[in-house]
Amino acid sequence: MADLPTYSPFFSCLYDEAAPVGNIGRGTHYSILESAAWISPTFSPLERGHVHRFAVVWDEDHDTRVIDALERIYMAGLLSSVLFAGERKGTLFLLLAREVDRICSPSELVKYRHAVLNISQGLEFDSWPTEIGRFEADIKREAYVDPAGIIHDNQEQVQIYLRNIHHLWKLGVRPYDPKRGTSNTFVAPTQSLFSA
Repeated sequence: MADLPTYSPFFSCLYDEAAPVGNIGRGTHYSILESAAWISPTFSPLERGHVHRFAVVWDEDHDTRVIDALERIYMAGLLSSVLFAGERKGTLFLLLAREVDRICSPSELVKYRHAVLNISQGLEFDSWPTEIGRFEADIKREAYVDPAGIIHDNQEQVQIYLRNIHHLWKLGVRPYDPKRGTSNTFVAPTQSLFSA
């Protein structure tokens, strides 16, 4: 088995497709990354450290500059609501957990969009517009995907593709599960991301 690439010092790579697999979009393939999370998907501080698993959806050029953008979004405390990220034709695409719409106020969502846009348009290598979509895979509640153009293909195929990734990898933020007696006593941030 080949070694997994290191895309970032902040994200562990759990799975990586280096080239297109199957026939969807324009060379679509994906990687699964994981990071530490101290902020919930709805922008409130978590009491303890969690882990955040998300997918990067690549197109044919496998443009790793998307990782640079995601690192900046992560360091700004804005990544935990993201389940899927990708770059296609010079646009950054982020698909957020649908719970963000259910729980966050409209003003918080506007602040989030502005903060992400400030990052994506201020990259030293380029200025990327950002499209934000939603993802809900729980069929019991409401199966819903607004792919916002992350993959250029038939929307039904895109939804199936994204749901399969989500179900295979259990994307999202979840409590840290210590292994081999590792302590789970971390200090968490005390302020909400968007507090005045």
